[in-house]
Amino acid sequence: MVGGQMKFACVDGPEFDGHQVDFALLADRLSIYRDEECHMLQRLPEQQRPSARQR
Repeated sequence: MVGGQMKFACVDGPEFDGHQVDFALLADRLSIYRDEECHMLQRLPEQQRPSARQR
């Protein structure tokens, strides 16, 4: 949410006033699929996994 309105970087951005971004909501949205992402990364062969620095 930016200034109380739902905004999408691909449509409305990519630049927003950082003072108006709801970072708590952003953090929640970014973590929705974290468990599934970790599970799928474990299933990748070692040579295809992103390095620890990229995670």
